[in-house]
Amino acid sequence: MRSAGFLQFFFTKTFMLLSADKVTRARDLGEADEYNEIFAALKHPVRRQILLFLEEVGEASFAAVQTAVGIEETGLMSYHLKELVPLV
Repeated sequence: MRSAGFLQFFFTKTFMLLSADKVTRARDLGEADEYNEIFAALKHPVRRQILLFLEEVGEASFAAVQTAVGIEETGLMSYHLKELVPLV
């Protein structure tokens, strides 16, 4: 089921924020700030489409993701990818 896979992906990425390689960052940010970053990244439907696409195919090029979500402007695509940094 696609939604179950997305939830697994979401929770995996959420808890990765607390992984050993990000402990320093977690110390700098409060837990509330971390969740604010995550939910801000998920706020826009295009970003959720990007995550679902990446869950489905694994790794993909910039152009492949751009085509899959139907964005023509590379600047807009770059913006959405930057907003997803906390999750990817």
